[in-house]
Amino acid sequence: MLRAHTHGVDEDGPYPDYMVWEEVPPPREEEPDDARDHFRGFAGLFDIPQYPSDDFDDREPAVCVDTETIDVYVIKAAKFSTSDHRVSRRRIEMVDPKGPEPDF
Repeated sequence: MLRAHTHGVDEDGPYPDYMVWEEVPPPREEEPDDARDHFRGFAGLFDIPQYPSDDFDDREPAVCVDTETIDVYVIKAAKFSTSDHRVSRRRIEMVDPKGPEPDF
């Protein structure tokens, strides 16, 4: 679970103070190797496929965040310029690729 706040308060009033808390479960105790091997061997007898857990993700990481060096930038002003473009719309009736039903 993540919790965050964006300010603190002291006798002078509120001030910017960015903090994130990450609450994680305690590490799970590993089963002894002999217990894991016993179950692996048992599953092999019945040729039961070993599926990864629901949260398994073998994709290459796309973004790497250095959590020790995160900064917050407060944007004080921005200017936008826009241009408009008309959107045309066409509507057609879909045709059944099988053709019409025979009438006999």
